[in-house]
Amino acid sequence: MAFLDGFARKLGVLEYKGTWNATTNVPALSHATGRKGQYYICSTTGKAFMECESGDWLLHNGTEWQRLDMMDKSSIAPANTVYESNSQVYANGAAPIADPNGREGWYFKNTTQGQKINWYFFSYTQQTVQLGQVSSFWAVVTTYTNKLPFLSLYTLPQADALNGDSWYRSRRAYVGTNPAVPGTYLLHVGADPEVFPGLQRIPLTSSPEIERGPQGATEVVMTVAFSTDSSASANTIEMVCPRVSFQGNTVSFRIQSNMHIESAKQNVEKLEAKVLELERRLAALGG
Repeated sequence: MAFLDGFARKLGVLEYKGTWNATTNVPALSHATGRKGQYYICSTTGKAFMECESGDWLLHNGTEWQRLDMMDKSSIAPANTVYESNSQVYANGAAPIADPNGREGWYFKNTTQGQKINWYFFSYTQQTVQLGQVSSFWAVVTTYTNKLPFLSLYTLPQADALNGDSWYRSRRAYVGTNPAVPGTYLLHVGADPEVFPGLQRIPLTSSPEIERGPQGATEVVMTVAFSTDSSASANTIEMVCPRVSFQGNTVSFRIQSNMHIESAKQNVEKLEAKVLELERRLAALGG
């Protein structure tokens, strides 16, 4: 992680000390304790010593502890795809807006009962995946309540009467246990994807009571979605999602106003690639 490499150069060798509970201040910390380069990963959101959220890092700079908000660092996981907030992605749900708390990602709050989101981020044109092959499916979410979203996928319809609905054959939904406290979590289907190691994991399992269709192992996944419960009471769901991934296709959700930053980054990357190619060709001519 580039930003941690920068800290390491300034602080010296980083020393992992374990997890820290920001509600109970266990282990007991103060600015007078600790040594330059030591860090903890916050396990529980709270304000006992200093405000910190689950998944954040607490890093000592030689004088005091500093909080590193992991979800505000765009360099921690480069995305293969960047989605603008457009109607094709949120076709049958609420549109995303910028997070009023300033976090990166798409924000949603169900201000009325029945309000929901379905943010679609995968197409079978990207990759052919059969239902029985699904192995990697995850999302990072910061929830300001303790109610989680869920992940769902839809398979291509076939020419028979077994389709779950007119536009898809089967729907599979993956749900998890709501956390005791708000915070930043990594929701995942199957094995731990081994990304964002500082975040608390919440495993998801399929939910037969809200699934539809025959669920055949050879059915081809048509699209996948980050969704919320349409039956939830008003103001019980509030969250922001910066990243989602399906079968290695990682997507970064960013709001339209931030797209010029991403465009600039992509232009720099293209320029760097051209310079490297030119250097390679010059070296070949020189040889």
